[in-house]
Amino acid sequence: MAFISHGRMLVGTRLRMVTVGLLVLISTVCLPIEGGTSGKRHGNTYRRPRRSSAGSGSVERSYGAASRRELSTTEPTAEDDALTAEPTLWPTDEVTFAPTAAAPNVSPRPTPIFFAEENAALVALYESTNGPNWNTNDGWLLNPNHCEWAFVTCKDEGHVAEISFPRFGNGLVGTIPTQLGELTKLEGVYLYSNYLTGPIPSQLFELSNLEGIGLSFNELTGTIPSQLGRLASLEFFTATHNNLTATIPTQLGQLTELVGVYLQWNYLTGTIPTQVGLLTQLEDLYLGGNSLTGSISTQLGELTALQKIYLGDSNLTGTIPTQLGHLTELQMLNLRHNDLTGTIPTQLGELTALQKLNLHHNDLTGT
Repeated sequence: MAFISHGRMLVGTRLRMVTVGLLVLISTVCLPIEGGTSGKRHGNTYRRPRRSSAGSGSVERSYGAASRRELSTTEPTAEDDALTAEPTLWPTDEVTFAPTAAAPNVSPRPTPIFFAEENAALVALYESTNGPNWNTNDGWLLNPNHCEWAFVTCKDEGHVAEISFPRFGNGLVGTIPTQLGELTKLEGVYLYSNYLTGPIPSQLFELSNLEGIGLSFNELTGTIPSQLGRLASLEFFTATHNNLTATIPTQLGQLTELVGVYLQWNYLTGTIPTQVGLLTQLEDLYLGGNSLTGSISTQLGELTALQKIYLGDSNLTGTIPTQLGHLTELQMLNLRHNDLTGTIPTQLGELTALQKLNLHHNDLTGT
């Protein structure tokens, strides 16, 4: 009997040892893996090379940054200083994905979160502008992840934040689709130097997050939608060298964050809205090369941030406001080819930052 009891004790001891061993092994396998599910999860950010163009500067910006994007204009020649002036703005591209759970010894793979209506809006842009024949259309329609399509930048796990085609064009032919109004998180749309026709969709001006619109050097027609005034975050608007008609909407004065407006060389008529005098952040005002009439508002003298004014090549009348002498930051003043009368204000001599002054082909008098 003692022998049997001793045998049972040995078996029990061995079973306990096996059990402890298994527990140690299980706890070792289940230890948290760095970057796995035990810690906080963060999206994986992939930075694309910043696009640039020859002869233009660049500005780097990360989405969500609190600082204002700085704008700079292409430096014009002495004679044609305002023919092609445009802001140079190429933000840093960032694409964010939601990560999958990490497995042992396996790197997490990005899993995109799609937004069907935004994907459809990009497809509409592709189809309405002859996408198959673009100069570059890498990824478009082939890759199910629209955040990987050329010229598209995403944020917030798949929302389209920017559409930015090359500054010197990409061969887009057709119209701007109204479906772009579905891109509710869009902050910038840049369609420079293509063959776009038809009107600017009013739906584009319903996107409250827009900070930049670049439509210059196309063949757009119609008017500038009055909905422009709803873009409270807009910092610059450029639609130079198109075929836009009618007047400049007074709602332009509601864009209190506007830094630069470039509408030169269209077929705009009417007067310069006095509401422009409310744009206290404005640095660049390019409205020349149109058929604008009336006088230059004295309120421009209150926009102390102004650095460049191009109102030349129009049909402006009246005198040069003496209040322009208050613009201590002004670097360029171009009022050529108008019907201005009177004398050149002596106050312009107080503009110590002024580098370019162009007043020729007017009816000015005095010495």
